[in-house]
Parts: sequence; structure tokens; C-alpha cells
Amino acid sequence: MRLLGGKFFDELHAELNKHGELVLRSVEILRDIVANYVRLKYEELIALYEKLNSIEHEADNLKRSIINMLRLTRAHPEDKEDLLALVFTSDEIAGLSKAVAKKLVILKHLEVDIDEKISGIILSMLEKSVSAVRSVLALLRGLRGEEEVNIPELSHEIEKYEKEVDELRLHALEKLFRECKERYSLQCVAVPIMIDNVEEITDKCEELSDTVKLYAVSRGLSV
Repeated sequence: MRLLGGKFFDELHAELNKHGELVLRSVEILRDIVANYVRLKYEELIALYEKLNSIEHEADNLKRSIINMLRLTRAHPEDKEDLLALVFTSDEIAGLSKAVAKKLVILKHLEVDIDEKISGIILSMLEKSVSAVRSVLALLRGLRGEEEVNIPELSHEIEKYEKEVDELRLHALEKLFRECKERYSLQCVAVPIMIDNVEEITDKCEELSDTVKLYAVSRGLSV
């Protein structure tokens, strides 16, 4: 399914796809940080964070470029609104990845350990988050016409990931609160926020798939 056509929109969709790839990479790096948090030295974690920060900065610059492209075109206002929603929402995912990674840098610097079971649940959340972002990228490739996509099927996948991550969030918080009830530590302050930030990633993925679905339905396109 191709939502928009013409040379300008081909270029625009290519930029959206590049932006989406950067967003995906940011979540993948965060996943790697969580997976290796215990064994990583502070300097190694800093290096990964700087890499993620650079990617987030690149995604932010690309977002601004896309905004300028849309500002200069005479596309229908509703088209502009939907495309802006896509780039702003996906950019928030990179921002969430950076925010969680920054908290992990601080915890590592303070030599704060994260309960192994809790970090394992957060890692599971991020594995599903990576899969959700990949499904969003498939939707974006469909917008550009690179491949045929089944919007309802992909949207269902993303919704499934969001629900599973939400359940994992509750599971992680329960374990954390039990731990904190017995023994208070700095993880009791920082980790709940991290868990919520990670859960927000799949929320944003669901928002992105909803934007594509509404766009298609409102314009009478086949889904």
C-alpha cells in the first residue's frame, strides 16, 4: 500500500525511513546496555551512551530536516499533520532510550547494582520493544512503497508487544517493591522511572501504528 506518491514524497518517505532506522538503533543500544550492565566498566558504558547520544542527536537533526521539507511543500494540511505526528512520535522513542541510558550511567557511576531478576525483566521489555520498532519500520517501508505490508496484521503485532510489555512492567514493579520493602536502596528511586520509560517505547509504537491506520481509513485506502 502506498499512501502518497510523487518525487517529493518518495524523498520524504526515504527520510522517514532513515529516521526510523536511527530510532531502532537507539533502542538496540539501550537493550545492549541493559543486557551487559553488570559486566560493563563505567568507561565502557559511557562509550555506549555516547554512541546512543550521537544517534539520538542525528535523529533529531533529521527530524528538523523533515519538518522543513513539510513546511516548504504544498501538501494537504492533513497529510502534513499525519507525517509530522509520525516523525515527532518516533523521535520520542529515541529520547526515551537516551533518558534510560543516562540513568544507567548515573547508577553505574554511583556503583549501584540492579537486582538481577528485575534487570532481566527490563531486558525482556526491551527485546519486545525492539521488535515493535521493527514492525513500525515495516509500516514506514509500506508508506514508501518499498514492499507490500498488511497494516492490520502489523498493527496487531505492535499492540500485542505493547500489552506484553505492560504486563512485564507490572511484574518488574512488583518485584522491585518487594525488594524495596525488605531493603531500601538507590535502585528503589531510579529504577521505577526507568521501567516506566521503557514501557513508554511500545506505547509510542502503538501510537505510530494508529496514525498509519487512521490515515489509511480516513482517505479510503485499502488496508
